[in-house]
Amino acid sequence: MAEFILDRFKYNWKGDWTAATSYDRDDIVRVGGKSYVALESHVSDAIFSTDLYYIVPGSSPPLSKPKWRVMTSGRTFDGAWTTGTVYDEGDIVLFGGSLYLCTKGHTAAAFEENINDWTIFADAIKYESVWVTGTNYGRGSIVKYNGIVYRCIKEHTAGTTLEDTIGEDAYTVFWEVFHNGIEFAGSYLPSAGENTYVYRKNDLVLYGGSILKCITTHTDTGTFDSTKFTVELPGFEYNGIWDPNKIYITGDVVRYGGYIFYATQTTQNVAPALLEDSTTGWILLERSYNFRGEYDGSVDYLPGDLVRRGGHTYIAIRTVPGVPQPGDDSTTVNTLNYLDADLWEKVTDGQKFRGNWSTNTNYNIGEVVAFFGSLYECNETHKSANNSHPGDNGSGFYYWDIVVETPNPAGMNAFGDLLTFNLSRTLQGDGSTFGNTSVSIGSDRQVLSIDDDDNVVWRTYYDDEYVVYVTPNGEDKIGNGLTPLYPFKTVNYACQFVEDYLPRNKPSKVRVAGGKYTESAPIVVPALCVVMGDELRTTTIELTSAKKGYVAGDYVYMQNIMQYLMTILPNLFVNNAVTSLTGNTLTQTIDTNIVSDVSTSSTVSANNIIINQYISYAIESSGTIPTTIGTRSITSDTNRLNGATIIKNNRNFLVEQGIAWNDINNTAYTNIDKAWIRQYIERFLIAFEADLKYPGNYRTIRAARHWVNEINGAGKEDLFYMHDATGLRNCTLDGMNGGLNPPGAFDLYQRPTGGAYVSLDPGLGTSDDTVWIKTRSPYIQGVTTLGIGGTGKKIDGALHDGGNKSMVSNDFTQVISDGIGAWVLNNARAELVSVFTYYAQIGYLAEDGGIIRATNGNNSYGEFGSIADGRDATEVPLSGKLNNRTSEAVVGAAYAGEVSDFILAYEYAHAGAEYSVASSDIVGAGANAVVIHEEFRDGGLSQARLANSKDSGTPGGGGFLVVEANCQAGNTTTITLSQTDDNEFSDYQNMRIWIVSGPGTGQYGYIQAYDTNTKIASVYKESTNTPGWDHIMPGTPSETTFTTNTRYRIEPRIVYSHPGFSYTTHNNPNARDYRDIVWGLDARSYTALQATETPGGTTDGVTVQTATFNVSVGGYAYGATITNAGAGYAVGDTIKFLGTALGGTTPANDCTITVDSISDDSTNSIVTFTVTGTAQSGRWVTVGLPNYTMHSYDGENWTEGNLPSVGTWSHIAAGKNTFVALRSDGTSKYAYSVDGINWLDKDFPVSGSWGGIVFGGGRYMVFDTNSNTILWSENGITWNQTAITDSGDSTTPQWQAITFGAGRHVIISGSEDRNVAVTTDGGVTWTVYDSVLPSPEDSTLATWDWIDIQFGDNVYLAVDRNSLRTAYSFDAQTWLTGVGPSPDDSTQMNWKHLKYGQGVFALIGDTGNKVVGGDDTTGPLNKMYTTEDAITWTERTIDQKSWGSIAFGNPSGDGYWVAVAYNDSVVGGINKIRTGARALVRPTISGGKVGSIRIFEPGSGYDASNPPTYTVYGNFTVQLDLENRIFNGCLAQPSFVNRGIGYRTSSTVITITGNGFADIIPQGNIIYLENLTKMPGPGVQIIFPGIPDEDTADETDLKIFTGVIITPEGSTGYDGNDYPGQPDENGYFKAKFQISPSLKEEYTDNNWTAHGVTVTLRERYSQCRITGHDFLDIGTGNFLQTNYPELYAGGAYFVAKPENEVYELDGGKVFYTSTDQDGNFRAGELFSVQQSTGIVTISAEYFDLDGLSELALGGVRLGGSGAVVREFSTDQTFFEDSNNVIPTQRAIAAFLANRLSEGGSELETNQLVAGVTLLGSSQNLISTTSGAEILLPKLMKIQGNDANLSGSILAQTMLLRPNDDSNSVF
Repeated sequence: MAEFILDRFKYNWKGDWTAATSYDRDDIVRVGGKSYVALESHVSDAIFSTDLYYIVPGSSPPLSKPKWRVMTSGRTFDGAWTTGTVYDEGDIVLFGGSLYLCTKGHTAAAFEENINDWTIFADAIKYESVWVTGTNYGRGSIVKYNGIVYRCIKEHTAGTTLEDTIGEDAYTVFWEVFHNGIEFAGSYLPSAGENTYVYRKNDLVLYGGSILKCITTHTDTGTFDSTKFTVELPGFEYNGIWDPNKIYITGDVVRYGGYIFYATQTTQNVAPALLEDSTTGWILLERSYNFRGEYDGSVDYLPGDLVRRGGHTYIAIRTVPGVPQPGDDSTTVNTLNYLDADLWEKVTDGQKFRGNWSTNTNYNIGEVVAFFGSLYECNETHKSANNSHPGDNGSGFYYWDIVVETPNPAGMNAFGDLLTFNLSRTLQGDGSTFGNTSVSIGSDRQVLSIDDDDNVVWRTYYDDEYVVYVTPNGEDKIGNGLTPLYPFKTVNYACQFVEDYLPRNKPSKVRVAGGKYTESAPIVVPALCVVMGDELRTTTIELTSAKKGYVAGDYVYMQNIMQYLMTILPNLFVNNAVTSLTGNTLTQTIDTNIVSDVSTSSTVSANNIIINQYISYAIESSGTIPTTIGTRSITSDTNRLNGATIIKNNRNFLVEQGIAWNDINNTAYTNIDKAWIRQYIERFLIAFEADLKYPGNYRTIRAARHWVNEINGAGKEDLFYMHDATGLRNCTLDGMNGGLNPPGAFDLYQRPTGGAYVSLDPGLGTSDDTVWIKTRSPYIQGVTTLGIGGTGKKIDGALHDGGNKSMVSNDFTQVISDGIGAWVLNNARAELVSVFTYYAQIGYLAEDGGIIRATNGNNSYGEFGSIADGRDATEVPLSGKLNNRTSEAVVGAAYAGEVSDFILAYEYAHAGAEYSVASSDIVGAGANAVVIHEEFRDGGLSQARLANSKDSGTPGGGGFLVVEANCQAGNTTTITLSQTDDNEFSDYQNMRIWIVSGPGTGQYGYIQAYDTNTKIASVYKESTNTPGWDHIMPGTPSETTFTTNTRYRIEPRIVYSHPGFSYTTHNNPNARDYRDIVWGLDARSYTALQATETPGGTTDGVTVQTATFNVSVGGYAYGATITNAGAGYAVGDTIKFLGTALGGTTPANDCTITVDSISDDSTNSIVTFTVTGTAQSGRWVTVGLPNYTMHSYDGENWTEGNLPSVGTWSHIAAGKNTFVALRSDGTSKYAYSVDGINWLDKDFPVSGSWGGIVFGGGRYMVFDTNSNTILWSENGITWNQTAITDSGDSTTPQWQAITFGAGRHVIISGSEDRNVAVTTDGGVTWTVYDSVLPSPEDSTLATWDWIDIQFGDNVYLAVDRNSLRTAYSFDAQTWLTGVGPSPDDSTQMNWKHLKYGQGVFALIGDTGNKVVGGDDTTGPLNKMYTTEDAITWTERTIDQKSWGSIAFGNPSGDGYWVAVAYNDSVVGGINKIRTGARALVRPTISGGKVGSIRIFEPGSGYDASNPPTYTVYGNFTVQLDLENRIFNGCLAQPSFVNRGIGYRTSSTVITITGNGFADIIPQGNIIYLENLTKMPGPGVQIIFPGIPDEDTADETDLKIFTGVIITPEGSTGYDGNDYPGQPDENGYFKAKFQISPSLKEEYTDNNWTAHGVTVTLRERYSQCRITGHDFLDIGTGNFLQTNYPELYAGGAYFVAKPENEVYELDGGKVFYTSTDQDGNFRAGELFSVQQSTGIVTISAEYFDLDGLSELALGGVRLGGSGAVVREFSTDQTFFEDSNNVIPTQRAIAAFLANRLSEGGSELETNQLVAGVTLLGSSQNLISTTSGAEILLPKLMKIQGNDANLSGSILAQTMLLRPNDDSNSVF
């Protein structure tokens, strides 16, 4: 039984529902099987479901508001389903074979489209006939398709074939087989032309002789597709010869070769095989034969084919593919397949005669040939060659069997014939040689050889070998040297021969036999030539000494001989006969094909004169030395070339003619050394010959130089000049005899006067590339040098403009007293392996950029070991800019404490710079801390850097006092220090005292007075200099009572100056009623800007065209789009639009476009690009009544404009480069602008009395004064409507002001409600805190009228319009009362606006028509007020106006305020105000020195003209000097959304990340450089401008720093990503450098290490890099001074100079690991081990212990001095009492615990647990932890005026009784 409780019953039955009908509330209609009741009056829609599910238009989110509700349910059968019918919920239809129930009203389309609106009501089947495409089928429909009956299982519309709607998953399967069947479709017909045939699944067709069944529906393509059919009934049909292109099916019969095959399956291009069980698809029916004639290797053969091959016949038993023959693609012929028994079967044997045997012929088995009278039968198929002829062919393979044999002829037939072996036997019938076997007789000095064609030939000995021989008994003449039997006598002549006569591109060798060779110098070793002695000790090459017997003037005779020869050269050059003189047995050689001219003789005569000049200068010191000229390019002058040939052809004739002339004409010259004269006549002639071919005098002067060195001796000459890829091996060099030059003014060492045994060839000059080292360095191995005052190896890079300028040495020993072992200079290189020097002035010398790399060598005795001196003067050094801005801001500590140990504040070690976005990562013991960085200060104190104190020269000052202890008591103005405090008031006066833990944490002040008796200190606020405490969280109420758990710290107080306050007066364009002002960034655009720079790329026939762009400005960022991509651009091209054309200045606001990619076509147009630059942006904008606005870029010059409508324009806000202005007169109108100048008229979704707007958290927020309506928008155009939650009161609060901060939007109401509304999700949801704003305690007073609110520095601050009160809160929930400002502290004001900017709250207004503080005017006011802590207000004087609005802005980092008067005169209606916040800091003290300065308030408003100054309060012995670094974009305290819980100051680590930086002046050994044009390598030298080198005598020298480790940093590429080690878009690199030595504090005095300083980097400095090196007794002197061992016999000893082992001068560097004569080991200046003591010295300057997990050494000395650390000990007893053992922390803790358990002389603590005795605690008692008795075994004295003993009489008696074993009493 149902019960109904009705409050009304007035329903009206309307029958069936109809469209476009008026229905009233409670009308009832029938729709389908249901009845519905109307919920509201309305006119029905065309479709019932539209009204049933009605959505309120425009609602967001969508708001459902149905107009009908179901009253009773029911169903209606509507017959068969039809499309286009309107169906309602409850309708039943028949579709397919099933009944469906409508679940949602709709208009029918295709049934499957509305399937979700139906559900199966009854499942059944219905036959629909044959399946038809395009038909709608429902569940249960039965159709016939191709012999098969199907049942529909899913509603759908039929496709082209039924298979289209049979899928593979639940979503695509629409049919299932109801009954299987088949259908015959006739013969298979291929599609052709317009006749297209479709075969469906289950079709039966006749194909060939078989019936096939279609298994897949398909459209035939004209070619039978066997994969679509299976054989249903096989048949039989003959198809002729097998065709690979035809498709065969089961039953087809074909002939294949001689065989008949039957197909067992469908195949195509599958050849029948032999076996019946083959899987190829064929069965052999019958074998037969098909004769094909002679076998042809290129023909394919089939089974049954019969062929003849050779003398035999074969039948193919399988398919035999043909083999390509010569001329085909293949180059080989396979003729052996007939031997494969699987392919061929021999039928008969036989023979075939082929005639005479010949080469290059194919022979088959059974073929017979005739060869040298005999008959042979082939036994193996092959192709004939010279080594495969019948008989003994020498190859080891015999292809022929003898049939008929005849005798062979003999091998040698004529006298002198030679029989040779091991050659290819070439068919002479004797099985041996080919052709004429006789060998002709060779000429002198030829050898018998076999050439590449196996011919026996004679050849000249050196044609292949290129070895020249030198022995002491040889002879220097042409024709010698090429065989050991005829060697040269001197190495010099041999090397000259190699240069003149051997190929220059072939390696050659001068083999020097054992013996001593006296040589003139220099010896030029040609490229690719090695001079190789037999053995080091047996082969000596020495510089010649002065020629014995030479008399001054003897050269005149030689000169006369040469002059005579000059007279006969003209005849020789023109082939005139020259008669041989008496004594000359040789005759002139004339070749009529070679002729020169007389002028050639003049050229030779000129060079002969040069010989005379050179020798006269060098020997007789007369005249001048001639200049060397020449070329390495051979002349094209035929006369010169022929002249050279004539001299060569007649050289021996001319030599003997000259000797004969001398014998005739110089009879007085009786001591002539004819052999020597012959040698030099020949040498001079060879020089003339060379200088004719290569015009100049180079060889002439070299020949003269040799003459001079033979006369004077070559002891000071260079011995070997090494060319490219040359060598010098296995010999001793001797004869150097030089001295030492005196040192220069600043020289440490002396250089030898002698030459070098091995050096580079100066050639024709530095550009002579024929002497450059181009491919391989000269190699010196197994060489010893002996001598005095010379150089073993000298490599002077200045001699060559190119090439490697290098040499390599191995096993190179140099015993050169007073010389230099290896001297490498001017950017040359040397690799030294096992290079040893003895007695040298300098062992290794790298100078002027030379580099020596050496291993396993030594420098022994002598004066100096290894020296690196200077740099390569030709180097163009790198430059880089010092980047001190790679780090982020640094939080030195998190100040944590209070009851829950939350974070009170950040203490910045560096507050950073240029931040606009930042975040904090907080890690520590606590949890839940959440902060937002939303305030960035301009002109803030970024860092207070410790500078060198003027009193001491070191940073941090000295003698500073810091005291930390637990107090005894305290209150709001005093604190009682520890009882044990023994300091005087003078020690504490004006010092800061902090409460660091316990009750009162975060409070601070300074000590104004101190009573040393009571220990009470009076504390004053720093903010007001009045009694009390400040707090690190300003406004936090002071703790009223301290406990003994309150811990304090007294430290020096550093007070910074305030940035001050100033203003300037400016005029309005007109007197208007301005209500609000804002500063914001703007947006604008510039169109069709055309590039002025010419593109840097190329085009392919297209005219170069500059691109055009549209440039947009959004805040400080530029954007651009291409309007014309131009042509001819290259990647990296830049386009610059000047800032002056974009509303700014140049270059500060220039916009640069860099081309990143170009089109891949002929135009090379711009495709992608990068835009960089900082735009000029930002302006001041005001709004006022009735529709006025004005704007300014600088706050001084203003332009008036109009808003789009007339109204009460009262508020404006800016954000995201837009401006939004509000009216407060109950309208939906507002104004929108992107530039603050041009305004658009806009409408809010609703009207309202808009009371304020703020931009924060990325969105605008607007509130209605008289309702709870909230609007918010992320772009100022599209608005979302929400509402403040109703507080439950019947009235709506009158909302007054809004602000944003710490992630909250906060709105306050006025005097009536004192409510606060808060949202943390951007206005979506709100929480209202009722009546939380303060109200007067005296109920008789008027309530406070809260008119404005601002958030800043973690405080929400609200001001009352008229009273002297403020309200502030840290969380917007709990509010405290503050004191408001007033000029006379009593008069109520008429405040208009409160604003906040960079640490300062500013309050402005007028008097409200009251007389204020002696000012008899009413209305205008000449004062404003500021506060930096929301508590203490400061009065500021400005112009006397009726001030209506104020705002802060920071255009381009220049922060200032602008105040605007309302309804005032034009003159002076605007004040531009500059002020800021005072910086607040605290020092950290360690060891009496300031360790760092922590910033908890960076301040603002400082600049270079108004820098902060500071005063230090507290006693000190050394002055503290600070460098105060001011930047824009400093981090202020973050906004604390949640201060967390459980944090500790000591363990909390905060990491800042953002878009700014910390400009940290480098000290220590890490610097960062950018703008590097290339990445330098380790060891690079870095020179800072101005840092002097204190270690040199030259005051102009700059200090050199070395880049030890270089780590590439990420460079920003074209795509904006960082790529470490890669250049940026401008081609610059940047890197981190670890340098040595470290940078010092004093280097900052002159900004030598400031950010952006350009440093110089040099890589081509002199270097000695030596490893495994020995320095033995360096400093003991030359050979005579050392004369070991004779000089030190009898117990004498060496006096070495270890300091001379390594020297670095003028930027040179020596990198080394070495041992000395005592076995002491050194790794440069970094590390050394003293072998005798085991002491290890580590340089603290250079040694990096980062990452070292364990170090086990016998002893460590850090810094090179002080005690040696032997052990880090865990001993808890400190038993050793050692200066060499350092205890661990745990050992110290255990030691103290042990000592305290035994008792200590003094112990100061709040509470102590000693053993089982508990002392102190908050109850100040003595107790035990275990409940045991307290034993007092000793006499205790209680004395003093205040001493007393309390307790019961019995207890006192018991305590005072005598001890059991003594008479002592208490």
